[in-house]
Amino acid sequence: MWAAFAILSRRWAVPPLAGVAIISVLSAAVYAPLHLATAGVGGLLAQSPATLLQQAVVQGLLSGVLAVFAFGRAVELLGAARAAALPALVPVVATLAGIPIAGELPTLFQIAGLAVVTAGLLVTQTRPDPRQGD
Repeated sequence: MWAAFAILSRRWAVPPLAGVAIISVLSAAVYAPLHLATAGVGGLLAQSPATLLQQAVVQGLLSGVLAVFAFGRAVELLGAARAAALPALVPVVATLAGIPIAGELPTLFQIAGLAVVTAGLLVTQTRPDPRQGD
């Protein structure tokens, strides 16, 4: 999904802020009716205002706006192919953030997985672009 977004936003020259607006409107147009049809408004009304505010900030602003804007900016600066590789860092960052935040230490298998993902990302980001020639 992120790769398609990267390629299309680059091809159509969509600025990052416009990309955020487009994604937000389309997501709301698709998911709001689905949520209302399956769960109704009862689930939302049952939540405390603090929970709703927290979800609005985390899901709406951080995940919905900031992440999409940052990814769109990465497409502008790095190109679609290189930017599309960046979401592979999500498990790495989440695992490393889990150490100080949750006190969770990764297992040896998880460390090996992080090393493989990081190495793969480094290969994709540091290899020469074949389209640029010699």
